[in-house]
Amino acid sequence: MSWQMLVIVAQLGAGGGLVLGGLRRAAHYWLAYHNKDHAEYIAKKLGEPKASSLRPAAMGLLMALIGALLLATTDWTIGMIAPPRPY
Repeated sequence: MSWQMLVIVAQLGAGGGLVLGGLRRAAHYWLAYHNKDHAEYIAKKLGEPKASSLRPAAMGLLMALIGALLLATTDWTIGMIAPPRPY
């Protein structure tokens, strides 16, 4: 496997991971902001302070946006690092 293929696989993996992880984080903290039982669960299970703002949810959406940008630019990356074709 050439290094170009590894770059593409890494970009797809990172992009997909950021999208899924960001959406999960956003949903998790949005629910904790609106449901005090879930906020206590986060504080107990994850060792994080109770969700008193929507900032973590916004950070999750930002993560998802960055992941979507990585996925959307995969075709561009393929074109940039492809070996030159002889004519």
